[in-house]
Amino acid sequence: MNEYIAKCKVARGMYAENVPNMVLIQEGLNIFDKNGLYFDKSEFEDELSSFFKNKNDYEQAFSYLKLSNRSKEQQHLVAVESI
Repeated sequence: MNEYIAKCKVARGMYAENVPNMVLIQEGLNIFDKNGLYFDKSEFEDELSSFFKNKNDYEQAFSYLKLSNRSKEQQHLVAVESI
């Protein structure tokens, strides 16, 4: 259930208004973190990177690209620890 709440918050933050709602986006990303949903988080961070790139906000795009890479690393660490 938390996964869907997080996805909805990020998607609403990106697309529901003319201007991105950064509070909703961050709330959604925080839910992914709290629940260890690093794969989903990295997927949305990739989407956010593309979203901001399309808006010519390259600083935000690069920021989310870096966050996505960190989330992917975290996902791999969790997978290795569970072996």
